[in-house]
Amino acid sequence: MSVAMPPADQPDRNLTPVDGADSAASGADAPAAPRRRLVLRLYIAAAAPNSVHAQANLRALLATAGAQDAAVEIVDCIREPQRALRDGVLVTPTLLKLGPAPTCTIVGALSDGAAVALALGLDATPPATTLPTVS
Repeated sequence: MSVAMPPADQPDRNLTPVDGADSAASGADAPAAPRRRLVLRLYIAAAAPNSVHAQANLRALLATAGAQDAAVEIVDCIREPQRALRDGVLVTPTLLKLGPAPTCTIVGALSDGAAVALALGLDATPPATTLPTVS
């Protein structure tokens, strides 16, 4: 799996901030900035094994990170080869993080959940479970 990140000084021009996200809040009691919705595009090759694994791994990662509201578009490169080429995708599976900035590209079956979560800016640590105490 490889991760490509654009330069930090290159903003994503296709995204608009969520209401109030662009206004600067000051003061100690200022409310937390609203969380922007994760926007992803996964390029796959029909039912190829790595594409199936990538879809399953992405679903599991989003569930673990509590990001079920993420917008995920699946593009089948077998059905839409010209779109994949136009978007610069030459290898499947490929995951694009389109928003919030910074954008990134991840190539592979997304099997390294920790690395994918880090690239997407997610906290993928499973919630702590407490074991019952025996008295």
